[in-house]
Amino acid sequence: MVFGISKTFYHLNPKLIAVNGSGFPQVREGYESFVSWAGNLTAFLAVFVLHDVQPADGNKFFGIAFKFGLMHNEVKDRIRIQVDAKRKSHKISSSEFLLPSKYF
Repeated sequence: MVFGISKTFYHLNPKLIAVNGSGFPQVREGYESFVSWAGNLTAFLAVFVLHDVQPADGNKFFGIAFKFGLMHNEVKDRIRIQVDAKRKSHKISSSEFLLPSKYF
């Protein structure tokens, strides 16, 4: 399974993270602080966590590609995230961003 930035529907460039069949992730060098894997392949759950998301990241499409079944059929999909900066309150807190989730 591969997750990355999707410039076109069928092309991920750069590929940010690859997860092998055993569920072990390999993050592209330089992106370790931006993306991580929190999924569980035995539960058919793919979760990629984006860290330190900036408003400009809302202009990008992110995509996933994976193969399954005996025929190794490939499934591809992509999403565009919505980045909404929360207003800081007078309480001591860190800034947060809201990200919609997509489950399959």
